[in-house]
Amino acid sequence: MKSKAVIGVNMLRIGENKPNYLKTCINDVYTHYQKGILKPTVDSVHEAKDIGKAHDRLEGRGSIGKVVVKW
Repeated sequence: MKSKAVIGVNMLRIGENKPNYLKTCINDVYTHYQKGILKPTVDSVHEAKDIGKAHDRLEGRGSIGKVVVKW
């Protein structure tokens, strides 16, 4: 059986204290995304004018995956 976990990290704190480390991590994540290794699940996509709907989706805790706002 494979074990899986969801882990949260305070990116702001890392960015303030170790900006070069954060840059390296973000570049690695993007590289993995480009190679198809990371495949994020998108729950919904909202226009910037509908940001309230995006917030409602998150606040309602019904989303599965990323809630995207297109600027």
